[in-house]
Amino acid sequence: MILRVRDQTAAGGNGSLVEVELLHSRLCFRPENLQAEYDLASLGEVESVSRPHCDPLEWTVEYKERVSVKSGALIKAKA
Repeated sequence: MILRVRDQTAAGGNGSLVEVELLHSRLCFRPENLQAEYDLASLGEVESVSRPHCDPLEWTVEYKERVSVKSGALIKAKA
């Protein structure tokens, strides 16, 4: 249960949009479940979580500030 992230600059230029891909087949995730199970805040303060393309494995996380993350970085599940 690990997430891979790809970083993009947010539309306003202040924050970051991070595309997140779930590496397991659990299809019943909702935004609050994603934040509860994964340490999204380890990258920065989360502004919003959405699933823009209705793909159950891909999410977009918007951060309030610019985050520094490399393509293929991992976010661990909360303990």
